[in-house]
Amino acid sequence: MMYRTKRFQGMILCVGLLVFSTAHAQVIHTLKSIFGSKYEESSGQLYVLASILGTHGTAPNQLDHPDAIAVGPHNLYIVDTYNNRIVVWSKTGKVINTYGSWGTSAIYDEAPNFFHPAGIMLSAHHQIYVADTGNDRIVLLNKQGLVITSWGTPGQGSGNFNSPRSIDHDYYGNIWVLDSGNSRIEIFTPFGQFISAWGQFGTQPGELQRPMGMALNFIDQAIIADTGNDRVEVFNSPSAQSTAVTIQGWLGSGPDEFRSPAGVVVTPNGITAVIDGSTARVEFYNNRFYYIGQWQAPANLPLKHPPHFMGIASAQNGDLYITDIANSVIFKLKLLHPLPVVPIPPTPTPSNVSPYSGSDYPLR
Repeated sequence: MMYRTKRFQGMILCVGLLVFSTAHAQVIHTLKSIFGSKYEESSGQLYVLASILGTHGTAPNQLDHPDAIAVGPHNLYIVDTYNNRIVVWSKTGKVINTYGSWGTSAIYDEAPNFFHPAGIMLSAHHQIYVADTGNDRIVLLNKQGLVITSWGTPGQGSGNFNSPRSIDHDYYGNIWVLDSGNSRIEIFTPFGQFISAWGQFGTQPGELQRPMGMALNFIDQAIIADTGNDRVEVFNSPSAQSTAVTIQGWLGSGPDEFRSPAGVVVTPNGITAVIDGSTARVEFYNNRFYYIGQWQAPANLPLKHPPHFMGIASAQNGDLYITDIANSVIFKLKLLHPLPVVPIPPTPTPSNVSPYSGSDYPLR
């Protein structure tokens, strides 16, 4: 969360860091119509592969099936799922800290236990929200990695979870949790008091089938990777009557198509980036959810397995960090040019949407 291909030569291997000095990959579709002439297909690229961090293992500078990632001002916070911990690395892969171990304990002011965690979010107050997926709960940590509180139990009722995954917050600081196994979203206060839930299992518009990724944009539209239906749905209203305002994609490997969409992030300039796990791609959409291009992992990377992407996060400068669960590494994509901040007009929404300004637009 936020806050094709050319040859690869000159591979440099360091501790926890694999760097390709002449890596090149490009957005396939031209971005000229979106960002102007400087993004001509013939001369400009949006992202390039800058580095690959980590290796498979259990050491502090290694990972095992990393499901999610968050980017702080200085460091990366990686959900090291099968090692049942959070690892904190610098943006070049230097180990800063690790939090957690296997188990079920979440006692105030003590180190946490996790069971296959799969989601993470950093708050503005330097707190760390973790979706402790196997334990069907959310664990809130302070900046030292000690437990502040936790909430949730297995089930389908209000405040219950079945494999919670992505976490995000809205304009008012409420915590949105993607309750994947129940195919819904639950909304809580910052310390876990239940507010509401919406969403249901199905294949029709507005329904979900084991979604794996979610992000909120600047007007609190929920952008959800509807993984089981191989599509992305965008919702306005956080209520039981929520309907999708737009649906992107269908089964396939081409532009605006998906095979196991997963992580979602909205970059600082308003671009929505969606992971397509099985095809190792990132697909890009503008603020009106029009498809504008993609980046795909090169086929000739010196990795043991073809990449399978899962989580994604954006730094403030627009660089992207992507988790690869097949090889237990982190891909860093570097933004080549500073992007202009594209004006994002409010999206009209029904009058029953909260927050509501009274003028058919969300309040911002």
